[in-house]
Amino acid sequence: MAEDDKLTLTVSQAAKLIGFSPRKLYRLIAAGRFIRPSDLPGKMRFSRRNVEQFIEVANGNVRKFNQLKRNRQSA
Repeated sequence: MAEDDKLTLTVSQAAKLIGFSPRKLYRLIAAGRFIRPSDLPGKMRFSRRNVEQFIEVANGNVRKFNQLKRNRQSA
């Protein structure tokens, strides 16, 4: 099975997909700023779908921020 076909991701795989280091991802999880992992005994896994939705929302927020910033500069 190809890595892109996996339904669950490890911390390293999720971090790579997002573009963060695993350490940064652990910090975001601890701060409550990233989706909670699945509760599998002894393993921390994320739903690929949830990680992809997180990326979409984060990208949307960046776009909105940049639009607001441009609007303020032109006003």
